[in-house]
This record gives sequence, structure tokens and C-alpha cells, in this order.
Amino acid sequence: ANRGMSKRKSIQGQEKAKKAENQMTRLLLTVTFVFLILIALQCVTQCFFMMQPEIADMRIVNEAFSVAKLGIVINSSINFFLYCLSARKFRKELFKVLGLRRGDREESFSSSTASTTLSTAKFKMSFKA
Repeated sequence: ANRGMSKRKSIQGQEKAKKAENQMTRLLLTVTFVFLILIALQCVTQCFFMMQPEIADMRIVNEAFSVAKLGIVINSSINFFLYCLSARKFRKELFKVLGLRRGDREESFSSSTASTTLSTAKFKMSFKA
């Protein structure tokens, strides 16, 4: 399917699609590797925290564990903003889900109106019987 679509696209369209795909790949790799690094740090510090070896200064272990947990929370929080800033498709779907796109509101409204009309008609029919 991709090959068929790429034959139909112009050279500029192909370059634009390739650039968008590369950008999404970089974003996903960045998010993934940052998460892996932070989760590894959190796992190591948690092991020290739980085992409490005699050679480790527990004050430093406690602080490192707190920082590692904070890193995971910050990473999770930043991911949303990274996707919003760099992924057009993510923003488009987010706006659609939140009902912030004008066309989707009208479609949703007409669908809602149709279902209300249908349920009202069913109520009237059941009331007459």
C-alpha cells in the first residue's frame, strides 16, 4: 500500500512525508531512550534502597531514589508536551477527541440531534401503545 501511494505522490510530497516520518521516528526514539535511562536509574537506586547495603550511605541512597522517582514523573509529564509540539497527527487527534475542531463539533451535534429525535420518536410511540 505504501509503495502504491508513494508512486502517486509528487517528489515534494514524498520528501515531505519522509521528513515527517523521520521526525516521528526521532521523537519516539528520544522518548523511549530517555524513559529507559530514567527507569534504569530508578531501578538501581530502588535496589540499593531496598537492600540497604552497609557500604552505602543511606542518606545519599534516599536522595538518589527521590531524584530517580522525580525523573520518571517529569519524563511522563514532558512526553505529552513533546508529542503536542512535534507530532501534527497527535495534535489533530487530540483536538478531535476534545471536540475542539469545528467540523467535528458540527458532525457530533448533528449525530446528537439525530439520536435525540430518534429517542423522542420511540418514546412517543411507546406512550401511544
